[in-house]
Amino acid sequence: MDLNKTYKKIILFFITIIVSFICLEIFSRIFFYVSNKDIKAFKKFPGRYTESYFSGYRLSPNWFLDNDQKKEKINSYGFRSPEFEFLKNKKTYRIICLGSSVVYGKGNNEETFPFYLEQKLNELKINNINVEVINAGVPGYTSYHTMTQFLTSLIDLKPDLIISYQLFTEMWYAWDINFDKMQSENFKPINTNISYERILDKSYFLIIVNSTLRKYENKVIDNSNISDSDFSKNEIRNFDESYLYYFSRNIKHMALVCDYQNIDLILSVPLSLFKEKNTEAEKKIIYDYENKEFYLDFIKKGNKILKSISNKHKNVHFFNPSNHIKSDITILEDRYHPTLKGNKLLSEEFKNYIIKLDLLKID
Repeated sequence: MDLNKTYKKIILFFITIIVSFICLEIFSRIFFYVSNKDIKAFKKFPGRYTESYFSGYRLSPNWFLDNDQKKEKINSYGFRSPEFEFLKNKKTYRIICLGSSVVYGKGNNEETFPFYLEQKLNELKINNINVEVINAGVPGYTSYHTMTQFLTSLIDLKPDLIISYQLFTEMWYAWDINFDKMQSENFKPINTNISYERILDKSYFLIIVNSTLRKYENKVIDNSNISDSDFSKNEIRNFDESYLYYFSRNIKHMALVCDYQNIDLILSVPLSLFKEKNTEAEKKIIYDYENKEFYLDFIKKGNKILKSISNKHKNVHFFNPSNHIKSDITILEDRYHPTLKGNKLLSEEFKNYIIKLDLLKID
């Protein structure tokens, strides 16, 4: 008899849990419906990326996110830009910006430096040319990705100018470089297999819980008042020039193709908060600050590589935005990513450089 009571209590307990979960799930879905919030903004796997035959992954065509003040929209070609005609007309000067998240942008589509660059160049109304700037940035892309992206997709768009604004994702190779294997083995298609985390991403209630936990964890790390010594888990690194071997090789190949195709190419190392002297406010938002000297050497070598490549091709140009923009916490929201003000200044300086080179010409 007592055993039956125990079984009933266990069954009742699980029924209560299941019913409670269903109620919470229904409430969560009603909340998102009534509030007009986009559930994708809270998912761990919101569907922003999809498989790519050539580069492992790319942006999902026609994907969008519309949540409160944050809006992202990927066009039908898989770029964070407005729709455009595949075959440009004779009065269109087409610019494509390559890079990782520093190009893709962390704000809305209309707050990226490629968007502002298009606006600023069209305001000049040079020779009645319509300037079209395509944001081809994809978070996480290295020079391997961008070179592959350029050779297999972007070149078909017949660009007049390519802006390569990239370097820091090359850290991928800095920690575990191996010259005894083909580096392409590192680039696998994006993993879309069913997993525990992807199953949890189907429940609105669990999405809210996971999002809250991730937000708290990020807040502890990014907005803390703890000292640099609390980040001592990161190993102190010493710079080795071999870390940028693949970056140098990939950009050289891109420069050769641009030379052959008569496409202008601007090479730039992105802005960074790493500098000889940082304020206390800057130190708090620079992750891995104890390795500052490593990053400074990394940046110095990156600039040297790009300048050397540009000297060997008449249509390849080296532009260092850090010579024109003084990086601080109003320009960068972390060690690399531009703020709204930073994107506006970047677009202004790229505009000035393009005008200085007198590139806005259509054959």
